[in-house]
Amino acid sequence: MSVKIAIVKKLDIAAVMTEDLTSAYVGIANKCRCGCAGNYYYRKAAQAEGGRTRGYPVADDGCDDAKVAESLALIRAHAKDAEICEDYASIDVGAHTHTVYFTETFVAAAKTALEA
Repeated sequence: MSVKIAIVKKLDIAAVMTEDLTSAYVGIANKCRCGCAGNYYYRKAAQAEGGRTRGYPVADDGCDDAKVAESLALIRAHAKDAEICEDYASIDVGAHTHTVYFTETFVAAAKTALEA
């Protein structure tokens, strides 16, 4: 079993904290997540990592800890229907997609725990 598949099968979304996230995407369901049909919100504490992963700096007005926490709460509330992947978790609720992205540290720690 690959590490990626193992993470998907073993990750308990209820154990994920907002500190384990860099960002959230909220957009129209069944559309791409490029940003054309929604918005990305970054945790202030993960602003630098967010800029590194997307390739350009995240401005202060792109940070909204409450939106990230709200998306995580929705994914937890609908965990049985959530798509949980190696570096993100996502759920469609009504007409919107909510996706949260895990920090590089969280992904590395999950991989290490599964390999142990």
